[in-house]
Amino acid sequence: FSSMSLHFGGQKLNSLPSIPQETRELNATDNKLVVLDSIPRSLWKLFVGQNKLNDVSAVGGLKRLEVLDLSYNVLEDHSLSSLWGLSRLAQLKLGGNRIVSLA
Repeated sequence: FSSMSLHFGGQKLNSLPSIPQETRELNATDNKLVVLDSIPRSLWKLFVGQNKLNDVSAVGGLKRLEVLDLSYNVLEDHSLSSLWGLSRLAQLKLGGNRIVSLA
């Protein structure tokens, strides 16, 4: 069983390149991503802090996700509703966003 990790940090990407379905960890920190698309459902760890994300609805389909870093983006309260179904999530970083309440 593969434990493939991909790192695209600090590359000024506006969108993610094609990511193999067997990828378990993806680090795309410090880019210019606005939305996440085409991310494999196999991910266990996703690091996308320091981007310009305002929509993370695609993350809701990542049922295996255990670690998620969304810090320092432009997320607001309503942007997070897709995350509530992530039952395996053990670590969530949201600092540096426009979030007022998680209720």
